[in-house]
Amino acid sequence: MVYIDVTVFAILSVDEKNQLMSIYFLYNRYWIDEFLRWEPLEYDNITQISLPSENVWVPDVHIHEF
Repeated sequence: MVYIDVTVFAILSVDEKNQLMSIYFLYNRYWIDEFLRWEPLEYDNITQISLPSENVWVPDVHIHEF
């Protein structure tokens, strides 16, 4: 299961006649990879790390404009 948080920062434009809106937003993805494990006690009790997305599985997310 993949969770997605979306934060809208700004509405850039609104075209009521053509029902179009441009927005500036940020989204974060959260998931648990059951094949990726980290034992904090083995690494000086570090509980969080950041890795480049090229080094781990990342779910495909496609944003469709309606």
